[in-house]
Amino acid sequence: MPGNKCQNFNCLKTTTKYPGLRMFRFPKDARNEIWVINSGNRCLLELDVDKLYNKYLCQEHFSSNDFMQGNKKSLKPTAIPYRYNVTSEEEPSTSAGTGQLQILTPTKTYYKPRAVDTAVELVFPSPISNGHKIFTIYDVPHLLKSVRNNFIEACFQKDNKIFSFNDIKETYKIDKSNKRSKTLIKITDSHIHPTSFQKMRVKLAVQVFIHSMSSAIRTCAETEQLLSKTAFDTADFIEFMNNLFDCVNSRSLFSHNQYNEALNHSGTVKTFLLEASKYFLNLTKIKKGKISQPPCFRGFTQTINAILQFFEEEKNVLENLFRTNCETPQETDDHDTIQFDVVTPLCTNTDIILDTSSDTESNISFNTEELYPVDEIKTNKITLEDCSVIYFAGYLAYKTIRTIEEELESRRKKNKKK
Repeated sequence: MPGNKCQNFNCLKTTTKYPGLRMFRFPKDARNEIWVINSGNRCLLELDVDKLYNKYLCQEHFSSNDFMQGNKKSLKPTAIPYRYNVTSEEEPSTSAGTGQLQILTPTKTYYKPRAVDTAVELVFPSPISNGHKIFTIYDVPHLLKSVRNNFIEACFQKDNKIFSFNDIKETYKIDKSNKRSKTLIKITDSHIHPTSFQKMRVKLAVQVFIHSMSSAIRTCAETEQLLSKTAFDTADFIEFMNNLFDCVNSRSLFSHNQYNEALNHSGTVKTFLLEASKYFLNLTKIKKGKISQPPCFRGFTQTINAILQFFEEEKNVLENLFRTNCETPQETDDHDTIQFDVVTPLCTNTDIILDTSSDTESNISFNTEELYPVDEIKTNKITLEDCSVIYFAGYLAYKTIRTIEEELESRRKKNKKK
């Protein structure tokens, strides 16, 4: 089998360079997970059994007792490779255990980490105006695209957490197969498998790192539709990137999104950016057994620190420019009380009561017992599609109530004028 490569971490021997070297496929039986763990190669974690079947380990990672007739041409059906970084005198691990990410910790790195002091800031005096500084800030949309492009082809690691793009792919497949309702309505094949030109579109990159994607992954993991050990960590990473882009893409002083407001001393944005400035320092990329730190990681660190330093440098100007009264006066409620009693129709009967004692009385109620009998409620496991339907039903009820409330308020005003 010329050209086959051993997948054991830091081995990577090929049959081209070593013609007499024997290679053995990853099995499809219960030993598959043990082979992956003992190989020490993190990149194999995101591959399914069929793809792993096309990967190999060389003969040097097995003991002499694992071979039939001692000729190293055929393995026994129970053969287990040595655990990564274990000498031939030790016994191979035969248990997958629960801490596989700890077993896969590498002993070598393929990059020289930059010192924190040289990687976090680039501020220098202005050559034109004395006393002024120039703060270097990278283009955030291009940084986000670079992170997405690196994420597609590899997985990320931060401390003991692994972030995998495969979780996004599997969640998209689950949502795409839904018939009644979809959660990722903005996500298409162009987001998951972008072409060379599509990788240059900022919109496609931003829409991958959005809150709905993070929520969908968590939902699939909670409903056990997505059986991935990295799902929740990947969802946290996506949520972090979503909040980070909101912070550096603010366009107004105030927003319903606390991460999309203007930068100030006491708000959420500054607190988040201070934490984000350290986030990328120990974030690494793992591809084909090699560990690296793409320039876009250091670019985000540089940009975040430059924004914070510029804010501190010009804080007096910014405070005078953006100072506003934080207390918003409350509107007096002179009209009669409107009471809403809403219970989800998937669980019990639903009554919406609108009662006002103005000149025009309005009593609106409806019962959904005939539509959703309690004794016919499904007892099957809840899926992502079910959650999407329930969410849409709640949103529709919310908009309906708001519309009715506005209509009643309009009628009251008209009656008062009369």
